Amino acid sequence: MASSRVFWISFLVLGVSLLLNVAVKLLGGNRSLSIIVMCVSGLGIALVGLYGVVRPDAAGGPPAGSPLTYGAVISALVFTVGLGLELL
Repeated sequence: MASSRVFWISFLVLGVSLLLNVAVKLLGGNRSLSIIVMCVSGLGIALVGLYGVVRPDAAGGPPAGSPLTYGAVISALVFTVGLGLELL
């Protein structure tokens, strides 16, 4: 799999995880400004990630072996695992 595709899939996973986190917090009764900001940022990250997954040539991405790719993968993984632990 190409490095740019991995980068954009990580962005998409992070955005979807943020949106799921917002849904969990809203179902728990938390309705604050920070939840609205998290919802808007999660939606933006998910949409950018979706565009990159659908059109990787147009979106570009970091070169192979870039620390930016590793950072995106690690942040998506850590946030998703954190969300899973919060749901338990």
